[in-house]
Amino acid sequence: MQRKGTFSKWKSYHYTLENGLLMEFKRDNLSKPLEVLRLDECEVKEAKLLTGESNSLAIFAPKKNPIFLRTSTHSSMIEW
Repeated sequence: MQRKGTFSKWKSYHYTLENGLLMEFKRDNLSKPLEVLRLDECEVKEAKLLTGESNSLAIFAPKKNPIFLRTSTHSSMIEW
């Protein structure tokens, strides 16, 4: 999946979901996450209007800038 910060370019990252925690890794073989978010504290919304990209969503976490994600297919975006 690809991630975009508020003012950055799309970059590829690996994500796992365990016990309600979304963990972001630079590559899929790393053990230390770059970011950990508790999804029960976040709001996930479709973000096509915010990013101008199809298959994109936004994660709004308290006291953090939104995280924009882009999936490869519409069905994988809907799963989120």
